[in-house]
Amino acid sequence: MYEKIGVISDACRRELLRSLPPAKLAKESDRYGVSPKLDKLALLVDLPDDLDWAWLVMLPPNGLLHEHMDSEPERYQLRRHIVLATNDACESWNGGTKYHLDDLGIYEMTPGLAHKSLNGGETDRIHLVVFYG
Repeated sequence: MYEKIGVISDACRRELLRSLPPAKLAKESDRYGVSPKLDKLALLVDLPDDLDWAWLVMLPPNGLLHEHMDSEPERYQLRRHIVLATNDACESWNGGTKYHLDDLGIYEMTPGLAHKSLNGGETDRIHLVVFYG
């Protein structure tokens, strides 16, 4: 399940994207992606106290993250997706339900369910994914 819990400002998005140049963004198929400095993130985004790690991930145009289950769902009880770039053709599924995550939205996701993502558009989909719990 994805539940929208807030939004970030466009200025915050610009600062987050400036902290890692686009060439260094990791595709979601990469195992660990690029981990921004957590102390800098905490200044820009209201993060949970029990934050463990975060990564900035990109799904390119016509990219697909195949359906999967996380290997350690008990390790991270919750996950936040902060949407930094999207388009109308981006879709995410969690537990068999399809979602469109709005630009600049902050979503809590339950990682213990099967999930996948598709970017059917012409621009990159970029999320800051925060693991905690």
